Amino acid sequence: MTDQIIANRYKIEGLIAETTGKVYRAWDREWPRSCAVKVISLELSRNTEHAERFRREVESLGRAAHPNVVAIYDKGQLPDGRWYLVTEWIDGQRLDELIAAGPALILGAAVRLLIQLCGAVHHAFQRGVLHRDLRPKNLMVVNHPTGEVLKVMDFGLAKLDVEDTLQPSISGSFFRYGSPFYLAPEVVGSSATVDIRSEVYAICCIGYELLTGRRPFDGPRPEIQHVRELPSPPSCRNRRALIPTALDEIILRGMEKDPRRRFEDAGELGRAFEALPALQGGRLTGRNVVIGVALKELETVQLDARPADNLVPLTDDSVRQALLGMATRLRDHHEVRRPSFLAVLARVDDLEAHLAYADAALERAREDQRLLDKQRHDREAALRATLDRLARSSRIGGAGSSTAVQEIEAHLRALEQHHEHARRQLLANASQLQTERRDTCASIRRWYQRLSDEMKALRADGVPLR
Repeated sequence: MTDQIIANRYKIEGLIAETTGKVYRAWDREWPRSCAVKVISLELSRNTEHAERFRREVESLGRAAHPNVVAIYDKGQLPDGRWYLVTEWIDGQRLDELIAAGPALILGAAVRLLIQLCGAVHHAFQRGVLHRDLRPKNLMVVNHPTGEVLKVMDFGLAKLDVEDTLQPSISGSFFRYGSPFYLAPEVVGSSATVDIRSEVYAICCIGYELLTGRRPFDGPRPEIQHVRELPSPPSCRNRRALIPTALDEIILRGMEKDPRRRFEDAGELGRAFEALPALQGGRLTGRNVVIGVALKELETVQLDARPADNLVPLTDDSVRQALLGMATRLRDHHEVRRPSFLAVLARVDDLEAHLAYADAALERAREDQRLLDKQRHDREAALRATLDRLARSSRIGGAGSSTAVQEIEAHLRALEQHHEHARRQLLANASQLQTERRDTCASIRRWYQRLSDEMKALRADGVPLR
């Protein structure tokens, strides 16, 4: 259809995807702008049931209009009977492609995308629309100067309205109403009623995959696992990201088996994400650029040329994460099995896990120090307030008050000694952790050099590094 003009307005520029029909990039001649034109196959266009689904899709997209939902421009029917739908052109990356580049170590960026997804789903729900096929493949991430923007694609594609009951598809399979990897337990059945809490479940499955790089259940029958098994906390499957407990709890609550124990709707889920303490900033898009320069940077730096204390430039997170992500994909997705490469990668994995443990332990030590100081301050304030009252009583002439004053003063001295002892112990532990972390960083420097050498050898043997 290239160069063909639809409705005397949309000039087809090229095919970009094939689904239940074909999706083309086109140019809107009336409003000069790029757009996407989805043309449904002739067979489905003639199918009465699918024609009704198409009508509802168009209506759903119109009702769900939102900054994080792909905008609908037009619809119509070609002379041969095929239906077409015109939407805004999204120049970005699919979320599943970003996840394939590695789990999100930039937690702030990941949470911001999840907040946007919750906003879009909640907005649509308030207007009587459920997506029912939420998954990374249907989400696009656009890199704007002000930050990353998420767009929900195929909103309401061949799906029913909120008040409808889920029914089997023509083939008899309920998977037409969503991928089995993101289906809530109550959806696993041919006559289940789906509500917004099923969408909450799907959002948290997406969040789980975004944070860990893995689906919560990825076996041959994920729909059964969603019903019978409990997911591991995301922090246990991606230790390098240092996922906070509060974020773990949000994801796991959204994936409760009983819908009544989940968040009431996507709005409440979004507010829970927004209430999280400030997380590391940054973006998820553009990581392919980092990956592309990671090897080059490691090649141009003499890793052993500086003492262990000067590690900052060479332990830069973006370079380390890019190299490790590249090596992990070679092992897990491209099945590279060179023994020396696998041995070095395993050692790097261990060191990264140890570094994450050291960082977490240091943060706990700092928190313990803050707690100890607060407890001392509160206890000392209470004792001094009591001491002041008793001192006033003693001046009036109470002998018992004078004795009590002496006892409290002794308590204050004991409190000071206890605090000083506990503080020295905490400082000693923190110093030991700092030493272990410094040694680990020095080892990481050397082992990343070996990993770089292994990957350069693979590249020399013709293995594509991407």
